[in-house]
Amino acid sequence: AALQEVQADYQERFVPTYLETIQQLNALFTLVLAALIAAWYKLFFSGRDRTFTFAETLVLGCYIVGAYSLVSSLSAILVTVAAPLWVGSAAAVVVMVALTTQAARGFYGRGAGNAALGALVGVLSFVAYLVAIVVLALPVVLFRM
Repeated sequence: AALQEVQADYQERFVPTYLETIQQLNALFTLVLAALIAAWYKLFFSGRDRTFTFAETLVLGCYIVGAYSLVSSLSAILVTVAAPLWVGSAAAVVVMVALTTQAARGFYGRGAGNAALGALVGVLSFVAYLVAIVVLALPVVLFRM
């Protein structure tokens, strides 16, 4: 009986508050993702043929996040109709890795070998982004409850 009460409270209070908080903090999370991408690119690609400033790299990060948001939103609409949620999540990760790999090749003019660092940037950024969502949103949700 106690477990059912906890589950009901979770469904009635926590989940709606969490989703509302994520929606309200979405712009902050998007900026965090762009900054993470820029920071990883600066770490992996600075000091080589041409050095870009952090501001230039942040513009690249914003471009990648914008393209990612567009592609993942469109794929989420298509996947939601025909497939389980995890398929959409996996597609989002693939899109992020593909975009950061392409950016490593195009923006930095790197070959296919160094594009693996671009893929690593995508994976690290996405993982850090998800951690940021938990670290930033969860305390806000718990405070609001």
